[in-house]
Amino acid sequence: GAGGTTSLAYFANGTGSANITLASASVTVSDLIGFGNELFITSTNGLYTLSSNLVYQVLDFSNEQYAGNGVNSLTWMADGRLYIPIGQSLHAYDGTRLIPVGLDLEEGLPLDQQGHISCLVGSRTFLFASVDGGTTSRSGIYAFNGKGWHCLAQASTLGRRIRSMGLEQVTSST
Repeated sequence: GAGGTTSLAYFANGTGSANITLASASVTVSDLIGFGNELFITSTNGLYTLSSNLVYQVLDFSNEQYAGNGVNSLTWMADGRLYIPIGQSLHAYDGTRLIPVGLDLEEGLPLDQQGHISCLVGSRTFLFASVDGGTTSRSGIYAFNGKGWHCLAQASTLGRRIRSMGLEQVTSST
């Protein structure tokens, strides 16, 4: 799909197109993600689902305004939940409710390591999140095993940003 900030254009069977309008001009599409048997649309202020030619708002997180809300959302194959970055936190959607699972839970990250989740990558056993500390904090990469977060790498100085990451899995035949 493609579109502007308030619409989503799609092609049915390769012929023709239709525009779907999301709520209002205040909605900015962040990501398209498959979850369950549906297509979900994350935006800066909520989670939507596409059904036929209608868009339904499933969740509203407009009280946590951030331009990166919903960017790089991921359905993690280990538990089948949809993970959505919202503000400085990460939430898991199980099809019914939004559950906070982010790095800011309990004691949270130290002040000099806080930032926004810039990327999510999943493997069969771990969910990896990069935290972009911007110019005022130390960025880091963390792994989640479904129970807790573990720091894998931390920038040595403030202002070293992490905006993306990838995962390469190598299987040895020996």
